[in-house]
Amino acid sequence: MNGGALDRGSIGDLVAATPPLIESYVSLEHQFQPNGFDLTLREVALLNSQGSMGSGPEDREISHTEALDFP
Repeated sequence: MNGGALDRGSIGDLVAATPPLIESYVSLEHQFQPNGFDLTLREVALLNSQGSMGSGPEDREISHTEALDFP
């Protein structure tokens, strides 16, 4: 790998590696593409607060979210 896009072989190797690059996929056959991997969303959420990325763990805060439901 040289920092560019991953090709099919590189992605396949990384999916089979430990730890895997991608896990909990729906269908490896359908999502594995020549130059990428089609992702499946489990959930879409709205951010209700801002988070922060401080220098130490005590300064970091994850945003609060609310799941968005779609009909």
